[in-house]
Amino acid sequence: MSVQASSVLTQVAPEAGIQQPYPNQAGYDMAPQPDIAIKLYARGTMFDMTRNELMKLPESILLSLFPNGVFMDIHGNVIQTLSEQDVVAINFSPDCLKYTLDLFRSAEADYLSRVDPTEAAAQQWSPSLEDGASVEMLRTKPAIVVLREDLDYFCLPPSRDTTEAEMRELKVACGAQLVQRDHIFSGLKRGSESGTAEQHLVEMLCNSGFTLNDTWGYRSTEPGRAVIGSLALVQLRSSGAPVTAESASAAEAATGVPSDTEMHTAEEDNSGPNGEDDFESTRHKLLLFWRKPARKCWWDSVKLEGIPGYDEPITVHIRRVWTLELSVIGI
Repeated sequence: MSVQASSVLTQVAPEAGIQQPYPNQAGYDMAPQPDIAIKLYARGTMFDMTRNELMKLPESILLSLFPNGVFMDIHGNVIQTLSEQDVVAINFSPDCLKYTLDLFRSAEADYLSRVDPTEAAAQQWSPSLEDGASVEMLRTKPAIVVLREDLDYFCLPPSRDTTEAEMRELKVACGAQLVQRDHIFSGLKRGSESGTAEQHLVEMLCNSGFTLNDTWGYRSTEPGRAVIGSLALVQLRSSGAPVTAESASAAEAATGVPSDTEMHTAEEDNSGPNGEDDFESTRHKLLLFWRKPARKCWWDSVKLEGIPGYDEPITVHIRRVWTLELSVIGI
């Protein structure tokens, strides 16, 4: 199975110029690394974790934590040899990092409470797991579907006389209103059109554990930038029960995504063997994104009303970048 260029999410090519910030990942140095304690300083908030815990975070998150592929201290100097006394500074939202760590720690703790520790250690990642894509692991281990949105927005000046200070205030006001529009699928304008890549993406995500009326788990503006970062983490469901008719109806009212799409209801999918077949197909699709974040970009525009100081609607152009990835606990 391959991801077509026309897909709503296109696989990020290795030659895209993204540097890897950590060594023990597929295709990199697999020598055992000491599991030392690490201190991360994120915009005034300190996080304590271990190296192994850090390495188990989704690759798309790690690339945001360390965009230059190196550890840096609070003075901006590169840390050549990381020790437990070092403090690693990252320009990343502490709320987003806490949301991610809380969910991954909870999922791993639940998994370890149900398996033998020796068995869990023996089932850590090995290169052989890449061959055949090992869909079996998704039946026995918890998996986290990672969906991110990076939203850049651009406000048009209401008049030629608008000053730079007024534009800054306008961008802040528009950003605050956009943050409140937190339904995940409201930005997929073609998500309700049958046969489109967007509609197939919505169906796959709803088969995975999302619902049509879901909101982002984390959503906030970036300091000093006209950028909104959003993140949703959902544990892969263990059975094929996608979108219910009730949730689809609620989603139509909440998000504006019509409920008369060609997605199957839970009753239809559970009425025979096809329900499990559909879910099995979803597992195979998601494995394309296991440790391989994929992304898609598209443009949109909205008119925001009720901006303080402006009687007319403000036109805002939006550039959305969605990133999809699958993480498996215990691998």
